[in-house]
Amino acid sequence: MILQFWLFVILLLIMASIIFILPFVRGYKLSIKKEDSMSRNQLNSDLYAVRLAEIEQDDAQGLIIDKEDIIEELQHNLLDDIHETPSGIETRKNALIWLPGILFLILGSVGMYLSLGTYKEVKHLDNVLENYKSLQHKLFDKSNQKVTQQDLKDFSLGLRVQLNQKPNDPSGWLLYSRLEMMFGHYGVATSAIDKAYALDSQSIDIRLVYIELKMQSEDLDDQHKSQKMVVVLLKEDPNEVDAWSLYAFMALQAKEYKSAIFRWNKMLKLVDPHSKKAILIRDSIVFVQGKIAEKIKAQSSS
Repeated sequence: MILQFWLFVILLLIMASIIFILPFVRGYKLSIKKEDSMSRNQLNSDLYAVRLAEIEQDDAQGLIIDKEDIIEELQHNLLDDIHETPSGIETRKNALIWLPGILFLILGSVGMYLSLGTYKEVKHLDNVLENYKSLQHKLFDKSNQKVTQQDLKDFSLGLRVQLNQKPNDPSGWLLYSRLEMMFGHYGVATSAIDKAYALDSQSIDIRLVYIELKMQSEDLDDQHKSQKMVVVLLKEDPNEVDAWSLYAFMALQAKEYKSAIFRWNKMLKLVDPHSKKAILIRDSIVFVQGKIAEKIKAQSSS
């Protein structure tokens, strides 16, 4: 990719150099024409002087009657097409500046790009693509290798390039969407899950992420669609814990606290009672019960 980029840059510089040189080439050709014109003018002037001397001699010998008419005709034939032309020396001097001009153009363009362009980003992308396989192995290997935030970002970047080359990969789009959700790029994540859903609308994993992102959308139509989809999903698979979790969160967002508690209790029957997930669910139920108590207290006091 870096090689392709530099070939493109060199091509642009060649085109710019041609455009830069062209006026000087035209100026040089024009100076040659001007020199030819000056040589012709000098010849006409010399011929005029010689012919004028002959006329003067003939007039002195009394051989010419209409001297003025003859001189006028001679001027018309030899002098009328003489034009003042500037010297081509200056044009040739100006033409010599094109070499340092092109050098300045090349060095200036490369310098501006290195300082202000995307050279570092392009180089980083090239490095990511070279190490993509090893990075993929590191992320999915179960040897407990330490994975950094930068590793995840680099893998996401490489995955996006892979998806450009193979866009009909629903699992790839799903993974890319999850990664972008992790980074807080919900717009990118939504676009990715839309592609995954369009390719495989029956996948449970894709539908769950699709529902989650549409649920967080500011568009009311997307929110209503996510609610309908989670209900359909739970009818198909009543033991889908993640679907119950989304369904409970929808009730919590709508401040439907009793519905949220009901759905969390459904989840508790499906998970290990000693797991971290069960502890989190029970804590959520306690939290919502407190909200209900506050609401009842506020109503009674009013």
